[in-house]
Amino acid sequence: MKVPRYSPLPVLARAVRWRVFAPAFVALALVAGTTASIAAPTAALAAPGDDGRLAVLLFYKSNFHASHVQARQAVRDLATQLGTQYNLPVDIQETEDPAAFTTVNLATKDAVVFAQTGGVLFDAAQRSALEAYIRGGGGYMGMHYAGWSVGQSEHDVNPFYYRLVGAVSEGHPENPGVRPGRVFVPDTSHPLTQGVTASITRSDEWYDWVVNPAPNVRTLIEADESSYGGGANGSPHPITWCQKIDSGRSWYTAMGHEGSAYSEAYMRAQMKNGLAYAAGLLSADCSPPPPPAGVPVRYEFEEGTGTVGANSGSLGSIGSAVLTGTTGWSTNGILGKAVNLPGGSTANAVDLPDNLLQNAANFTVGFWVRPDTKSNWTSMFHIGDGLGGTGSYFHIQMQTQVSGNTGLAASFKAKTGPEERVYANPVRDVVANQWNHVAFTRQGSTGTLYLNGAAIASRSDLTVTMTGIGSTANNWLGRNGYGDAAFDGLIDDVRVYTSSALNGSQVTAMYNEGSAVRYTFNENTGTAAGNSGAKASIGAAALQGATSWAAGRFGSAVNLPGGAASSGNQVRLPDNIQAGLTNQFAVSFWARPDTLPNWVPLLQIGSSTDTFFLLQSGTNSGTTGFGATFKAAGNPAQERLTLGSGRDLPLNQWTHVVFTMNGSTGKIYFNGVLQGTRTNFPIGIGNVGVGGTTTANFIGGTSWGDPRFDGLIDDFRLYGYELSAEHVTQLYSGRR
Repeated sequence: MKVPRYSPLPVLARAVRWRVFAPAFVALALVAGTTASIAAPTAALAAPGDDGRLAVLLFYKSNFHASHVQARQAVRDLATQLGTQYNLPVDIQETEDPAAFTTVNLATKDAVVFAQTGGVLFDAAQRSALEAYIRGGGGYMGMHYAGWSVGQSEHDVNPFYYRLVGAVSEGHPENPGVRPGRVFVPDTSHPLTQGVTASITRSDEWYDWVVNPAPNVRTLIEADESSYGGGANGSPHPITWCQKIDSGRSWYTAMGHEGSAYSEAYMRAQMKNGLAYAAGLLSADCSPPPPPAGVPVRYEFEEGTGTVGANSGSLGSIGSAVLTGTTGWSTNGILGKAVNLPGGSTANAVDLPDNLLQNAANFTVGFWVRPDTKSNWTSMFHIGDGLGGTGSYFHIQMQTQVSGNTGLAASFKAKTGPEERVYANPVRDVVANQWNHVAFTRQGSTGTLYLNGAAIASRSDLTVTMTGIGSTANNWLGRNGYGDAAFDGLIDDVRVYTSSALNGSQVTAMYNEGSAVRYTFNENTGTAAGNSGAKASIGAAALQGATSWAAGRFGSAVNLPGGAASSGNQVRLPDNIQAGLTNQFAVSFWARPDTLPNWVPLLQIGSSTDTFFLLQSGTNSGTTGFGATFKAAGNPAQERLTLGSGRDLPLNQWTHVVFTMNGSTGKIYFNGVLQGTRTNFPIGIGNVGVGGTTTANFIGGTSWGDPRFDGLIDDFRLYGYELSAEHVTQLYSGRR
C-alpha cells in the first residue's frame, strides 16, 4: 500500500515530510497488542550451486592497505579450490566500484567478499540493495580493515553495515602496532574451525572492539590479550566470528593486516571455511551463545521488607538468605531493590545457606555491589567455617593487602596450608558510590576474576578446591571469619552457578543486565538528580526552569509544569549520555501526563533540530499518536515509528514507557505490552549527535519550539542493549 506524504506543518511543529518507501517497504497500522512491522525488500536469490557455478563479488579498496592485493589473490585461490571441491565453475567479479551493488547484480552472487575496505562505501540505494541481498539469503565475508572505523566510515552512517560486520574498532595496541600474539579456537568441533590450528602464536595488528561482540556472534577464534599486551576487551576477545542475519550469512576476521598473512596456512584455512560458509556451501551453526541457563541459586532481594531474601533459583532445596543485625533494604538496587548493609559490627551481614558450593569443581559466583565506604580486606562474598586463619574458606574481597594494595581478589584456603589468590596486576578494584558487577568462575584448577563484565585476572594453577575447604556453616555477604571491617553499602542480585563455569560472554551478559544510567528522582530536594546506574561517569541530571518534585510512582518524581519552549521547564541530562551506544539500546521510564499538546517531548537525546532521538506524544498534530523519531546530522529525513491516531499516553495516570532498538528494529512498549514495531530503521542511536557528541539531552524538553511536557516523570533508565519482552514485563511489574 502507499504511504501518504504529509504537507509541511506549522513552524513550531516543524516541516516534516514522511519518507516515501518503495512498494516493498510496507507501513502497517499499529494497534495495541499487535506487532506491526515494516519489512525490508528482498531480492530473488539463486541458492549456491543452483546455477551450476560459484559466483563471488570481490569488493576492495586500494587506498587503505597495500595488502588488499594479497588478500584478493588468496580469495581467488580459495574460490578456485572450492570450485574444484564442489565441482563448480568459478565466476569472480572483482571491483572497487560500489556501483556493482545493485539488486539485479547481487541476485546473481553466492557471496560478497570485502577485502580491506574502508571509509564510507555506498549511497542509499546501494545500502538498500546490500541489506536486501543479505537478509534474503546472501553471504558476506569480511577481512581486517572492513571492521575499522577511524574518522567517518560505513559503520557510522549505515547501522546495517555495523550489524553485518559484527563490531567496529577504533584502536589497537601500538609501538609496535604489529606484534606477536596467541589466538585459539574455543570450539574445535565447529565446522568453520576444521583444519584451523587449535592454538598458534602469529604476528598481526590486534583490534580492540568499541563494543565487544561476543554476546551477539558465534566466536570462532579468540585472541589472548595477555600474549601481546595492551588489549582493552579482556576475555573473551573475539577475532574471527560468524553470524546469521535473517536468511543471510556473515563471516569476518580481524586478522590479516600484512600481506604476508594471506600466504599463511593458518589464515587460508579459516578463510576457506569462511568463504564456503558465506557462499552457502558449508552449513554451520552461527547463532550467538545462549544466555546462561537457569540460575541454580539466585537472591534478587526484591522483598523490600522482613529479614528473608528468597532463593528464586532452580535449586529450591538450597534455601533463603537471612538478613542479620541491622541489615535492611533499599529501593535503589541495580535491578529493582537491594539489601542495605550498614557496615560497623560484623553482625550486620546476610547469612547464606550452609554448605553452599560444597564439593563444587566448576562454579560461578556473580553479584552487584555499591560500597558507600571501602576498607582493607572487606569481604563481599564469603564461604567458610568461620575460623579465620585457622580455618578454610573461599571469599571475594575488596582492597586486599597482599603486597601493598592488590585490590579486588578471590582467595581459597584449606584448613592447612597457605592461601591461593587471584587478583589483577595492575590493581583493579570496586569503586565506592557506584554500582560494580563482580564475578568469579572456577573451572578445575583455573579461576578467573571479572569486574564489570571484563576478565581482569586469571590463574590456572589453583590447588585448593571446594572439596578441600569442606563443610561450611559460616557463609555470608558482607563479612568474613576474620575481624575485618564489615561491608558498608548495597548488594544486589547474587547468582551462584553450582556446577558450571560461565564463559566470558555469559558473564558479560550478566553485567549488561544492569542499567547504564538511572535517575530514580528520589532526592525530593534541590535541583540535582543523581545517577545510580552502572556508568557513574555519566553524572547527575539537573532540574531546570520551574521543574520541581512531587510524589512519584516510586518515592518521589520530577514534576514538570509544561509551558512554552522559552520556559526551559525540563530536566537537563548530561552531555553524551548515549556515549558507547551503537546498534542496541533501550530507555525505560514512568510518565503521568496532565496534558498532552501536539509534538510534546518526553525525551530527547541529541544536539539540535538537525540530529536527535525523540520520544513524543501528539506527533503529526496528534494524527499519529505516540512516536519515536531518529534524525542524523545533515540528513533531512526523519525516521519514525508511530502508534497511530488515538494511540498515546492516557492523562492523569501512570504509564510505563519503554523503547528498545536492536540493529534496524525499534519497539515501543506501554505497561509491559508491545505496542508497535518497525524493522527497517535506516539510522539509530549511533547516528545521533555531531561526531558522536550530544549536547542537548532532556527529559520533557527538546531543541524544537514545541511545548514542554506537563506532568510527572519517574525512574528513568538507559540500557546499552535491547531489553527482552520478559525484561520489560519485569520492569513494569517492579521486579527489576
